[in-house]
Amino acid sequence: MKKIAPALILIAIVIATTAIYHGLRGSRPQILRVETPSERMEKEDARIVPCPREDYDTARSDVETRARLADSLLRSGRAQEAISLYEQNLREQPARLSAVTDLAGACAGAGRFDQAIEWYRVALRMAPESHSIRIRMARVQAWAGRFDEAIAAYRQALGDES
Repeated sequence: MKKIAPALILIAIVIATTAIYHGLRGSRPQILRVETPSERMEKEDARIVPCPREDYDTARSDVETRARLADSLLRSGRAQEAISLYEQNLREQPARLSAVTDLAGACAGAGRFDQAIEWYRVALRMAPESHSIRIRMARVQAWAGRFDEAIAAYRQALGDES
């Protein structure tokens, strides 16, 4: 029972934070369905921008276009190429929060949970009050099986430090 309790607490926290999050956004969540990391990535970023092959090199010179190209590559299963583009964006604009969170999300979507968690920690140092980043990190921690860390992150996001 002691081993099951943290998992049950985590599930309750996930359901509660999801309901609160969607309640604030005014949308209706599907609370009882557990999404896979790849499904989550697809839902979070619906801005696929087709990029013809001849525009590929040109796209690599613009940060926004490169991010969209990376999104498309990630969704088409070419995670390593997408991560390389996100890393390039981060090298060019290291102070840009979205560059860090894009890279963290790509690592999570590719199943590189430890790397994703580290990038979310970097993002939290940049924006320590961000509840959405803390919740994303907690989800990845749960996917990685780090339930105690995920519970702590969810509690921080909810303002419950107990």
